[in-house]
Amino acid sequence: YNNEVDYVQPNSNPKTIQELNGKKGEGIENKSVETSGYGYIGVNAGFVPDIKVRQAIMHSIDTSMTVDYYGNTASAIHRSMSLASWAYPKGATPYYPFVGGKIPEDLSVVNPAYEEFVTDKGYDAGDIMSKEDQQEFLISLVEDAGYEMGGSGIYVKGSHTLKYTFTVAGNEKDHPAYNPFLQAAEILNAIGFEINVTPDSNALQKLT
Repeated sequence: YNNEVDYVQPNSNPKTIQELNGKKGEGIENKSVETSGYGYIGVNAGFVPDIKVRQAIMHSIDTSMTVDYYGNTASAIHRSMSLASWAYPKGATPYYPFVGGKIPEDLSVVNPAYEEFVTDKGYDAGDIMSKEDQQEFLISLVEDAGYEMGGSGIYVKGSHTLKYTFTVAGNEKDHPAYNPFLQAAEILNAIGFEINVTPDSNALQKLT
């Protein structure tokens, strides 16, 4: 817009695309391409050492909300590679289905604890677990990892308590992971976690 650059790759969300389309009469053009990159939400195993606690966190995040952020310019992935890759397996389904989402048709590839729970409860494909069952499932993961409810209402095992920060990379809340993080925090805080969601402009530098 300021005639300072000739080419740039902006974030492909609906707001940006609408803005660019509105500038076509001013000599600005845009083209959308499917990239070989992908976005992801990571759990730091150094700070969350128990795999079942990591699973509880992952089951609490509705990744479809991150896709919704991009409108029709993004798709969900269920393996850590781009859909544009020849190696992406066709028909891949999530390992850790969102606890508040529909029960997948194929339970052969999900977390075995999830498969056992929904089967024992008599759920069918397409059903949505009741809120009580969602909480029971997440609590079972945490307690299977050896955690007990502490006096402060937060699960604890030895010196480790389930107090974590969900960090959004950047200094703004306008981020595809922000709303999923808020929802996951609400789900987890209701069962004995203490989750804070915060933007951090130095997040990528810290990861590096």
